[in-house]
Amino acid sequence: MRHLRQQVWEVVPARLHVTEHRLALLRYPSCGRTTQGEFSGSVRSGVQYGPGVKARVLYLQQYQLLPYQRTSEAMRDLFGCHVSTGTVANIVRECAAGLVETELQIKHRLRRSPVIHADETGPRINQRLGYVHVASTPRLTHYTAVSHRGRTAMDEINVLPAYRGTCVHDVLLAYTYYDRCRHALCGVHLLRELTYFEEVAAETKAWAMPLKQLLLEMKREVERVKGR
Repeated sequence: MRHLRQQVWEVVPARLHVTEHRLALLRYPSCGRTTQGEFSGSVRSGVQYGPGVKARVLYLQQYQLLPYQRTSEAMRDLFGCHVSTGTVANIVRECAAGLVETELQIKHRLRRSPVIHADETGPRINQRLGYVHVASTPRLTHYTAVSHRGRTAMDEINVLPAYRGTCVHDVLLAYTYYDRCRHALCGVHLLRELTYFEEVAAETKAWAMPLKQLLLEMKREVERVKGR
């Protein structure tokens, strides 16, 4: 006998589940005193959100990069969990406070890495222009959101001042102040500069185009050798 099969994959709805903890209060008839036990160490208040709720909030807000309001809406629509935007912010702060030691370890390992990549970009933070600085290796990434750009911010982040390896970055002048490490320009930024000179005038196009092709050829050759 043969069988034919067809499958339908479906998402099982996940709804909010409430677990209530109760303590018995017992009164001794002989002396009139009342005694009680203790709640579990993870139960700290009358009503609280469990680790599963907090994990989903952090996944949506930090990893999927949803705004606070949309994170609150997604928790309500997907799980039936009405989490306010203030609670979302509190959960994010609680997680950040628990990662202080992890952040210090990431910085320490970045300073000891032979090569790191550094960059900065300008998003809006509380409706004002701010900057996110990044320092990374293939295995480690450190982000810092600050209100300013340049050497002052880099000194506060405290990765580059103590770095001794090779830092790959763009042409921002602030990087050149750190003379204890070696410097290399990012290949993507080099391509961006060459594209500019390729388009700006015929005189610069004559040398920018072949240099751009050479840089891309070098990249392909490195990838071929690594793949082999």
